[in-house]
Amino acid sequence: MDLDLRITRFDGTTFDLKQRKPVDGSAVAQIQPGMVVRVKYLPHDESEVVILTALNP
Repeated sequence: MDLDLRITRFDGTTFDLKQRKPVDGSAVAQIQPGMVVRVKYLPHDESEVVILTALNP
């Protein structure tokens, strides 16, 4: 799935990221345009994020 994400850092600033991620079919409903999703990323490397869904909390 191709994703365009706007991620809000802990300090309230944002950055945009485009990524292609494999998404399990059962998680597609949790990742739709305009939805707010939880992510994890390394503060020193914002080039890769993990999207947190009910399948991988």
